[in-house]
Amino acid sequence: MTSLHTWLGHLGLIPFLALALAPLFELKEATLWLGTYAALIISFLAGTLWQHSVQQAARPIALASNIIMILSWLTLLLIEQFGAFLALSLLLWLLWRIEKPLLCFPSPYFTLRQRLTIVAALSLFFAEWIRFV
Repeated sequence: MTSLHTWLGHLGLIPFLALALAPLFELKEATLWLGTYAALIISFLAGTLWQHSVQQAARPIALASNIIMILSWLTLLLIEQFGAFLALSLLLWLLWRIEKPLLCFPSPYFTLRQRLTIVAALSLFFAEWIRFV
């Protein structure tokens, strides 16, 4: 894992943080933008599981990666509903929990993924809270 990966990972948090705060400034499009960005990130991460399932011939992992990607897309269809951002944050956490025991990634990756997952999930929780307060 290089410093470039670390930088890119942290830069990837900027949309989560900025768009979670956007409703405070009455930016109405922020809900769709944040939901779309979260679903894209979830799909990207599910793709890393897909790669692992192909290399290891692991059917449950292949199914999990596809189910998570489909659920993130379905959440986009309901993005205006209460709980959509909570569902997306749960999918981020679920991906991290599935990846962790696989030991197919180096330890520094998991440290970074844990940090990024926590910040992204908390941003989504905050965005959900701020939308419906």
